[in-house]
Parts: sequence; structure tokens; C-alpha cells
Amino acid sequence: MLRFLITASLLAFIITLVDVKDVGRLVGSADVAWLLGAILVAAADRMLMVAKWYPLLKIQNVAVSFGRATRAYLASGVAHYFLPASVGADVLRATVLGRAGRFIIEVGASILAERALGLVASALMSMVALAIALRLGLPVELIFPWALFSVAAGAAILVLPLNRRVLDAAREVRVLRSMGRAQQYVERFAQTYTIYRERVGVLILMGWLTVLEQLFPIAILWLLGRALGIPLGLTAVVVAVPLTLFVVRLPISFGGLGVGEGALVYLLGLFGVSPTEALTLALGTRIVEVLVNAGPSVFLWRELVNVRRLGPQPSRSLQSRASV
Repeated sequence: MLRFLITASLLAFIITLVDVKDVGRLVGSADVAWLLGAILVAAADRMLMVAKWYPLLKIQNVAVSFGRATRAYLASGVAHYFLPASVGADVLRATVLGRAGRFIIEVGASILAERALGLVASALMSMVALAIALRLGLPVELIFPWALFSVAAGAAILVLPLNRRVLDAAREVRVLRSMGRAQQYVERFAQTYTIYRERVGVLILMGWLTVLEQLFPIAILWLLGRALGIPLGLTAVVVAVPLTLFVVRLPISFGGLGVGEGALVYLLGLFGVSPTEALTLALGTRIVEVLVNAGPSVFLWRELVNVRRLGPQPSRSLQSRASV
């Protein structure tokens, strides 16, 4: 309920800052060629997202095709708008891909590794944007400590579970030892996640791809600016986009709605872009995102129906593991 109220309040406040008719006029005058360019770049961005996650999934010996993994990944991008928790879409993705073969935990481990890499990459890109903004004298100092914290948090989430001493210490925690069956799942997850300790090269490569992927949203917003006839300087886009995406990670609204729009309106406003133009650009990015993700959502719900109908099936990935 609180997240709903925050989302609704932020959106209502932002609407008061703009002229709705002008937003409609800008959308109606959009250049289709530039808009299609933005959609194509967004599609390439999503494929890169899947490409940097799929090797982490295959390390877990999970028998899932690239096409099926792609459909689940893209469809979960739409689902996160409606699920009440920030991790809801990831849980849905793990369930869809892993329930039938009983490797939900293995899929979950790959998603955690992917998210940790994404948090570090996003924070590093935000540090670059902050450095540029601070050099220009823009008032963004409040974001700096959070960016530092996120780099440290992402690195900790990625690295600490791979450390044997950390795992041994966790096993001795009294609360964990009293969890009964839940402890078995935690132990299995830890055993599964530590596989990445032997594949550091893959983690480094996927980390670089994750950093590269941070450039695609910058290109998308610039293309949307050209499509809508809104002049955007490269500096404005390089500063606004990473910081907006970083702020959207705050788990206070549904899918970052309201938070992302408000951040983009504020940050682009520092470069002279009007609230109406900035909100139109924000809406454009949302529309492009939904267009790219919406098609596979049909397959996601079909997967859920099939999983429920068929029930759990034996998994080749688990036959090669010691059962917990």
C-alpha cells in the first residue's frame, strides 16, 4: 500500500509541473525513423542483458535453451511493474525456468550473480556521471555517498558468498542452524553459488559486458530526443541517464514509476530542458521498454500454465549434484 501511495503521489506531483497538451503535441509530432532507431537499440540492449546472464545460468548446468531464457528475461521486465517487491520479477523468472526441473535455486544463484554485477556497473557509471556533474557545479552531492555504498554493496554481494570463511561463519549462526528445512535450502544455495569461485574469468567478462550495457540507455534517450525534436547535449544525457537509472533502484515505488520520471525531470532541468520535454522523454523510455518486453510476456504466462499442469520433473542438472 505504501509503495502504491508513493508511486501515485509522485506521478500526480509530476503531472502538475507539465502541460499535458504539450506532452501530447510532442508525442504526436515524433519522427518515426528516430523512434524506430530507439526501439532497435532497446532490443539490442535487452539481448545484451540476456547474453551477459545466460553464461552465468549455464555454469549451473541448467538445461534451458537461450530462446526460453530470453523470453523469461524479457517478460519479467514487464512483470516487475505489477509485483509488490523489488525482487518479485527475479523470483518469477527463477520459478518459471526452474520449477519444472527442480533447479529454482540454481537459476536464483545465476540471477543473484547477474544482479550484483549490474549493481556494481550501475554504481560505477553513476560515479562517472557524478564526477562530470560536480565538475559542472550541479547540485547532486547527495547521490555521491549512495553511489559509493552501492559499489561496496554490489561487490560484497558478489564476492563474500564465494569466500569459504564467510560461508563457514554463516553456518555457525544460531538462527540459521535453527531453521530446519530452510537451512537445507540455504546450504544448497551457498553450495550452488560457490561454483562461480572456479569461473572468475567468466565473472570478469560478464562484468565488462555489464558496464558496456550501461551505455545503451544513454543512446536510447538521445535517439528519443531526436525523435521528439528535443535538443539534448551529450553531457546532459551522460549525466542524467546513469543517475536516473541509479535512483530508480530505490525500492519505494512500483517499477520505479514516479521516481524515474521525477529524477529525469530534475536532472535534465539542470541542463535547461523543460519539465514537459523531460517528462515526455521519460514516458518515451517507458513506452519503448514495454514495447520491447511485452511480446515475450505471453510466453511467460504460457510457461507458468505449463509448469502448473506438468508439475515437477526430474532435472539433468540435479543428477550431477549431490542431493541435499
